[in-house]
Amino acid sequence: DIMPDQTTETSLNVRSAAVHNLLTGLFTYPVLMAADILLYRATHVPVGEDQIQHLEFARDLIVHFNKTYKTKMFPMPTALLTESRRIMSLKDPLRKMSKSDPNEQSRITLADTDDQIVRKIRKAPTDAIRGITFDPESRPGVSNLLTIYAALCSTSPAAAADKMSSLTNAQLKDTVAEAIVNSLSPIRKQMHRLLEDRGHIESILRSNENKARAVAEENWISIAKCIGLSY
Repeated sequence: DIMPDQTTETSLNVRSAAVHNLLTGLFTYPVLMAADILLYRATHVPVGEDQIQHLEFARDLIVHFNKTYKTKMFPMPTALLTESRRIMSLKDPLRKMSKSDPNEQSRITLADTDDQIVRKIRKAPTDAIRGITFDPESRPGVSNLLTIYAALCSTSPAAAADKMSSLTNAQLKDTVAEAIVNSLSPIRKQMHRLLEDRGHIESILRSNENKARAVAEENWISIAKCIGLSY
């Protein structure tokens, strides 16, 4: 049996481990995202479904600032969401696809060759159910492939499922892989072409950095004056 003092010690150890494993990004990322939104006085912000809460944090800050300083300094930003709000991992369709996943087979990158894309899609988990249907709850693997296809072919996952309802899972994978290859191959070729001219890329970066800095500095001066800082 666990004595009361042992229970307390166990609970403290669990809490300590949980705190130790917290990612700094949990606290810093929403703040940095809000800072970018406010500094550029953004009105529309393209985000994924998982970043809606971060945008709400920025909106709360804006309401508080505008109310506190009796101003309309910051407009209320609106989220820009696509139909494909969340793409899941190719290895685990219950988790979001992420570039930080240590398993490279879990995601498609712009640098992937056509053969790599095909192999990754063919290895993606599906299920043993016959026919193609869009049902994220009971068929997450198939539904994720349909979501990817829909995002690339300007349709909805449900419409894509109706179109491919008679296909096998293997045929679905081949169709999705073909759509990805057709969409990303031209982008990859352009990317490689640009990478061969580093000077051109650096000149674009410098030019856009200067434009962004000018906007940020102008907005910051207005913000500073609003809160009583002299400039």
